[in-house]
Amino acid sequence: MAESVDLKGAMGLLKKSKNLFAPLFEAITNSFEAISEKTYAENESPNIIVNFYFTGTGLFDEIKNFSSFEVIDNGVGFNDAGFLRYKTLLDKSKGYKNRGSGRVQFLHRFERVEISSIFRKNGSYHQRDFHSDENTLASDDESIPAVEQSETGSRVTLKNFKGGADKENIDDITIEDIQSAIKNKFLLKLYLDRGKSLQIVINFYKNQILEKSLIVKADDIPVPTNEGELDVDYYKIDSDDIFSDIEWIPTGKKEKLNWVHWKLPEQDLSENGIFLCSKNVAIQPISFLKIKKHDSIQGFRHLTAVYGDYLDRAESVNDAVDKFTIPLKKDVEREAAESLFFDKDAEYIFIDDIEDRVKKVLPDIYTEIKDIKEKQDRRVEFFAEMHGIPKEIAEAAKIKITDSDEEIVEKLYKKQAEEVSKTNFKIQKLYESLIDLSPNDTKYQDDLEKKGAELLELIPLQNKNELTRYVIRREMVTKILGLILKNSLACQTQLRAKGERSDKEGLIHDLVFKRKSQNDGLNDLWILNEEFLHYSGHSDTPLNQIKLPDGSFLFPANIDEDQLLTQYGIKNRKTNRPDIFLFPEEGKCILVEFKAHDVDLSDHLNQLTKYCNLIANASTTKIESFYCYLVGEVVSRIDLPGEFTKTVYGDYVKANQPIRSVQPGQEENQIAQMYQEVVHLSNIEKRASIRNKSFADKLGIRLDEIPLDESSSDISRLASMVSINENAAIKVESGNNL
Repeated sequence: MAESVDLKGAMGLLKKSKNLFAPLFEAITNSFEAISEKTYAENESPNIIVNFYFTGTGLFDEIKNFSSFEVIDNGVGFNDAGFLRYKTLLDKSKGYKNRGSGRVQFLHRFERVEISSIFRKNGSYHQRDFHSDENTLASDDESIPAVEQSETGSRVTLKNFKGGADKENIDDITIEDIQSAIKNKFLLKLYLDRGKSLQIVINFYKNQILEKSLIVKADDIPVPTNEGELDVDYYKIDSDDIFSDIEWIPTGKKEKLNWVHWKLPEQDLSENGIFLCSKNVAIQPISFLKIKKHDSIQGFRHLTAVYGDYLDRAESVNDAVDKFTIPLKKDVEREAAESLFFDKDAEYIFIDDIEDRVKKVLPDIYTEIKDIKEKQDRRVEFFAEMHGIPKEIAEAAKIKITDSDEEIVEKLYKKQAEEVSKTNFKIQKLYESLIDLSPNDTKYQDDLEKKGAELLELIPLQNKNELTRYVIRREMVTKILGLILKNSLACQTQLRAKGERSDKEGLIHDLVFKRKSQNDGLNDLWILNEEFLHYSGHSDTPLNQIKLPDGSFLFPANIDEDQLLTQYGIKNRKTNRPDIFLFPEEGKCILVEFKAHDVDLSDHLNQLTKYCNLIANASTTKIESFYCYLVGEVVSRIDLPGEFTKTVYGDYVKANQPIRSVQPGQEENQIAQMYQEVVHLSNIEKRASIRNKSFADKLGIRLDEIPLDESSSDISRLASMVSINENAAIKVESGNNL
């Protein structure tokens, strides 16, 4: 008897399922169907055996190569009616989705399917053996009487796996993977078959030797955590004019669906899922919450199954048996608008309506997970805000409900990098377009303003907000400097009440650049000079411990500190520890020394000179230009050498001071030069405020609405933002040190 449909044509029409286990699931589903058609005696019980065969060397958990698998059942077998259905593709005569598509799924992944079956005919046992391949759906339609048989059943063997991208995956499958996959797929079916003693035995063989067995028993499936019912409506178009805006009204006719929910230990389920089921077998997932398939939520996974007579109909499921064919509302509306023969009186159930009805009951089922997700969302929002990452980027990042803090931050930055790269490309194109502008053009200013507006649009609102916060924070740091100079910080007031002096020098040092630290961006060096933020540097670090940007030491490794100092005539050990050392580029360095507000700076003019002499003569890298800043408050022009000149800000500068060699016989050779400024702290405060105001004016920020002076109650508010540790370090809690 010839097949009803060309097999090769059918394989092109019925696409391969994406699920690697599709052939296994199809074979087990067929076994369930065969079992459902059989009446078992009191001493009989239905069973299914799944055998996986591997070849390989070594122990079982070492090298193994998948060979074949078989599914054996003790159902009714392939009787004449069943065999006819097997041979006939796309047959809809049977309600159990028997359209031949499963056989096509076999052949999509395996070259050969061999079937041996025992069935009863005319009161006696008969045997039917046949095979399928890409050329033949069924090789034989004749059966022979079976000798000495007392039980019906079938053995379906799938051989010669076609491999491809799935070969490595199937080689690595474990028996536990198979057990979990079967539970996930057939959990509802097994649960509803309790009391029938049905079981599925899974065996793994290697080189024909049984290595391990596991059993899935229907009677062992736990009672669902929760269960219930829901109704879905039939709808029809509420309009005689189907070409106008379509409105749908319920007809009053409904279909009843049931749902059950399990919360099981993670080892019992391979994945989380909410599934619409047909014939009690999971077919199509419904997305809900941000729970990934393989997430374990506090040691458990969750599975919800929705089932009912309407979903069991053969016409409701596609030929690959992995998706429902129930239409989307928008697809029916499109058909109504485009087809002249559309039946406006037809009644419909929509798959999106079913999913919506299911989702309405899910929050009550997944209350625990919903709470966990909300907490996770708050954590994501917190870390996004902490790291200055826009909300829309955080929402687009694929963050799992089980991700740790470290994983959240990593994914946020990764997503931000993706988005920034796209924006940077647009910004690059915008800047490249500047070549078309001409300052001589009468529209030049307008065109430049327009491009500036375009650039502003490319900057996320979150970044604009961060810039605003940054400017406000800088003004706060400036105010804190003023309060330190006026002895108005709470810690200074407390020390003064005890009759003790506050360490102004230490407070100012830590405010600008935390002592005993490296420049990692967490400082306020901008208060001295905006460019200083970007330089590699150290704070309160001995010169012979300073590392340059390339990782090498400023001074030779393993050099004896005392010997080094003695060699160059330095007796005071404190002089080898500059407050701040910055390395802007090859051949240059910046040195900063802080002094208390009541210390006469003229008494310390040579301190920075000594640093420069030592570095120029002993460093591992040649440094020829030194930029030095002696920072304090008290200095008189009469105490300064004549080489110092007054700046526009009232500070003093001495340029081009030679640094000479100390090598014997080369003492007159100039090896570097030194630029030195003597800077008033009060001037630093004023200049920082001026710079902040210029930024604030552009952003529309009114800094004068931040009234902070030593006589106002705001001092206590500011002090609450500042913490002082045992080293008198200052930390502004309102924002990151940028």
